[in-house]
Amino acid sequence: MKTTLRRTLAATAASAVAAAGTLAMTASPVAAAAADGGAKPVRTPFAFQANTSASRLVVDGIEPLALRLGATTLRCTQVANAPAQERGILTEQFEAALPEEVREIINSGPLSTSSRSYTANGGRLHVSESVSRLAGLELGGIPIDGFGTLPRLELGTVVSKAIAQHSKSGGYSARTDFSLLDFDLDLGDNPVTPQLQPILDLLEQVEAGAAPVSALLAEVEKALLSAGGLVIPNLGALQLRGFVERDDNRGALAAARPLTFVVDPDGPITKDAQGNVTGGDDWAQTAVELGRARAAIGGPVYGTVFRSHSVPLSVSLLGLEPLTFQSDTPAVLPCQGTGGQWVTRNHAIGSLLTQLGVISVGGAKSMYKGEHFARGRVVKGRVTNQPWSRGVMRTDVGEISIPFAGLTLTDLTTEVAVNTRKLIKVKNQPLRTYVQRATVAGKVKLGDQVLPLPVVGKPLEFTFGNGGEGILAALPSGTGRLGRAYKPLVLKLIAPGFDVLTMRIGEANIFAKQKG
Repeated sequence: MKTTLRRTLAATAASAVAAAGTLAMTASPVAAAAADGGAKPVRTPFAFQANTSASRLVVDGIEPLALRLGATTLRCTQVANAPAQERGILTEQFEAALPEEVREIINSGPLSTSSRSYTANGGRLHVSESVSRLAGLELGGIPIDGFGTLPRLELGTVVSKAIAQHSKSGGYSARTDFSLLDFDLDLGDNPVTPQLQPILDLLEQVEAGAAPVSALLAEVEKALLSAGGLVIPNLGALQLRGFVERDDNRGALAAARPLTFVVDPDGPITKDAQGNVTGGDDWAQTAVELGRARAAIGGPVYGTVFRSHSVPLSVSLLGLEPLTFQSDTPAVLPCQGTGGQWVTRNHAIGSLLTQLGVISVGGAKSMYKGEHFARGRVVKGRVTNQPWSRGVMRTDVGEISIPFAGLTLTDLTTEVAVNTRKLIKVKNQPLRTYVQRATVAGKVKLGDQVLPLPVVGKPLEFTFGNGGEGILAALPSGTGRLGRAYKPLVLKLIAPGFDVLTMRIGEANIFAKQKG
C-alpha cells in the first residue's frame, strides 16, 4: 500500500462504491424457465441461499463494511417462492459515498440487486438466484491537475447473475450469466498499447457500421481474461476475476465473475532491470469491484437448515472518521451441511497498516462441518422418526502481532456447536432449546510475559508507547434457543491523539434454523 490504510480507503472508496454489477461478455446457457406464476411460498426438501452486493471493497484482505452498498441476502431457508430480497442505489447515493478526487472522474447509473428462491416448471425445478445490475458507468475524460486529460471509458448496462438449481430429471447444476451491452473507449492524447489497438480498431468499425457490437465485446472479453486484465494507460485497469460453477450430488454453488476497475492515473511504482523507476504515489490506488452475485442450493434437508459463519478478525477505526473492516469474506457452513465432513478455509489476511502502526495477522482459518438426519431424534427419552441435525463452526488465528503495543496473541481458537437430537428445557422458560457448546483457547504475550487469555469480567489492561492505553477483554458467549454466537475477544487500543482502534477476534456462530 502506498499510504496509511485510512488514506488509501479515502481514495479507494470508489472502488467499493463505483462498482456495481458484475461484468462479463458471453452468456452461459442458464436455465431459462420462468418462475411458476403466482406460486405460493412452499417449504421444500432443499436449502436455498443467495447474496449479492452492488459495491464492495477489499484492501489487503480487510473489507470496510461501511462501503458495502446495495447488498441483498437470502438467508439459508427451505422456503421457495417467498418475495425476493431487492435493493436499489440511486446515482446520488452512490456518488455521495465517493471521495472527492474520485467523484470528479466517475459518473454512474443506478445500481440494483436481487436475491430469491423459486420453483419453476410446475414444481419440477427449484432455483436459488442472485442478480446484480449497473445501469451504465463512465470514467475519466476530464482534465486533472498533474495528470492531464484522462482517457474516457464508458460501459453500458452490466448484469451479473448466479443461478444454482435442482431439476427433477437432471439433479443439481450451477450457472453464471454475464452481459455487457456496450463498451466505448477514447484515449485522447494518451498512448495506445498493443493490447488496446485491436479494441480501438473494432470500435471504429462498429461506429462505421462495418462490425457488430458483439465482435467488440468478444475482443474486450479476450483482453480481460488475459494476464493482468485490460490496462488503460493514465487511467487504470479492468480486471475480470474468476467465477465458480460447482455441483455434486449434495448441492450446487454459482458465484458470478465480478469486474474490478483499478483507478490509478500515475500507475503502480515499478523498477526495470536498469533500476529506472516508473509510476508514482500521488494518487492512492482505488480498486472498484463491480458487483458480486452468489447462489447456492443443497439437500436433502429435513427439519432444519444451518445458518452460521466464521470471521477471524474485524476492525473499527475511530479518528478522523469511523471505519469498520472485516478480514476477508466470512466462511459459511453450507445450509445443507457437509455430509459430516470437515471443510477448511484459509484466510489470507497479511498486515493491516493503521495510523497507530502495523498489525500482522497469520494462520487465520475457518473449519466447519454439519449434517442432517432423516430420523432418530430423542423426544421425552425415546428415539423417534423425527429428523435432527448437528454442526460445528471453528475459527482459528495462528498469530496477531502488534509490535507498537508490545502485544502478541497466539493459537487462538473459537469453536461453537449445535446438536438438535435432544431438546433441553431452559430454566424458567416454556421454550425448549438445542444442546449447544462454545469454547475458546489461546495465549497472550505482553512484553516478556506469557499470560492466559483474560476471563469475562477481568480484562487485561496495559500501556504502550508514549501514553497509549490498551484493554484486552473476554466477552461472554452469546446464547440463543437455536444455536450460539460467539465473539470471544475484544481489543481496544487508544492513542494519545484519541485515535481508537477496536478489534473483535475469533468470531464464530452456528444456528440450526427450524421452519427456515
